[in-house]
Formats: sequence, structure tokens, C-alpha cells
Amino acid sequence: MLSNGMKEAGYNRINLDDCWGATNLEGNRADHGKYTWSPKRFPSGIPALIAWLHERGFLFGLYTSSGNQTCSSGERAGFVPGSCQSSDPNAGESDCEFDQDAATFASWGVDYVKLDWCMGKKEEGNATSKLTTDAVRERRTGLMAKAMNVTGRPMWLTFHCVWEGAKKPGAKTSFLRRYFVLKTIRLTRQAREKHWKS
Repeated sequence: MLSNGMKEAGYNRINLDDCWGATNLEGNRADHGKYTWSPKRFPSGIPALIAWLHERGFLFGLYTSSGNQTCSSGERAGFVPGSCQSSDPNAGESDCEFDQDAATFASWGVDYVKLDWCMGKKEEGNATSKLTTDAVRERRTGLMAKAMNVTGRPMWLTFHCVWEGAKKPGAKTSFLRRYFVLKTIRLTRQAREKHWKS
């Protein structure tokens, strides 16, 4: 991207999707519950990668889940933890780590966070379902947004769309679509004023 003209043309964002995080068997959440990267896939660490990219003018984003695990372990044993511990989407958020995760991502220099909805049983390597209601997704999205704002670091927050009913003719616009549009407009304005030039 540096040598073929893509960055100069405006393609300056590098976003990691699922499977960058360490699995539970690799020690994720072992250090006082802190989130960490896969040591085999990123031996120098995510902060070092972000610093390298920032030095070259790129912005960096990563993925996480507001469920109890991410959507995939990436063909590894165990599972990659999400921000919450319970596999019950209606259990509330008392066991969630949004504040700590947002602070961790900010300390690494993350610019963009994609929030997904995957969850499953603890022993499974791949999540089996999505958070089931707009109310749960709205609550958890709001908690992550607030946690990211508290860090003081300008970061984008977007979330994975919810496919249930989206393809049905005449389907009404859900909370998620409305929230995404409103939040993106607000964050875009803030980004222009505080962080990005475009």
C-alpha cells in the first residue's frame, strides 16, 4: 500500500477482523482480566504493530465481541473471549469488561473498534449464536461507546450488522441501523475536528 500508491490515494486504514486475539488457552484474560493478542500470530505484539503503522501514516482498527466469545477461534483450540463472561445474553452486563477493554485498546493506540455480537458455550471454539435482541445490543453498544469516550482517545466505534430479518421484504429499519447512521455522523464530525483531516 505504501509502494503501489494506495495510501497516497487515501487508503490509509488497516483493520484486523476476528482471530487476532489470544485464545483462553493462550492466556487471554489471565492478567487481571486484560485482553491480549495471540503471541503466535503477533509475536512482537499489537502495540508494536500499531506504532509501526502510525509511523507510516496509517490508522489501525481491530475487532472484538460484546458476547462471551468472538465468532471464531481461527482453527485454534479453545475460544477467544469477548467482552462479557456469561453465555446468557439476558444475564445483564455486571460481568462485562467494556471499561477495561476500551482502556486497553486506547493504551495500544487503536483508532477503530468493530463490535460484534457473537456468543457461545465456553468450551466451544466457534460461537454458536448472536446476541438475540436489539435491547441487549443497544445496551452493550452504549456501554462500549461510553467506555471508549472515557479513555479520551478519539476512536471510531462501529458494529456488525444483524442479518435476522434484514432480507425480508418490507423489513423496518432497526435500532442498529438508526444508531449506526447517527453515531457515524456524530463521530465523523468529531473525527474531522479532533483527529482526521478527511
